[in-house]
Amino acid sequence: MNPADAKAPDPRRLFVSSGSDDNPEFREPALRWIQHWSKREQLPWSLKTMTLEGQSHFSSAPEAFRQGLDWVFAKED
Repeated sequence: MNPADAKAPDPRRLFVSSGSDDNPEFREPALRWIQHWSKREQLPWSLKTMTLEGQSHFSSAPEAFRQGLDWVFAKED
């Protein structure tokens, strides 16, 4: 069976986060991306975005991974 043919209630989820203490070179493009895609009414995925308070570019990876997996595999949004 081709995985693309599988029927799932919400097959595609995308979690995007940014640390509140990221350097502007990382934070500003991330916020622009989030703003652009959050305004769209129809997306090819279910999108959740999050600011990770007190985190920077390098320190946010474990928390982003945990938050993203929690949401991706949650039974409910």
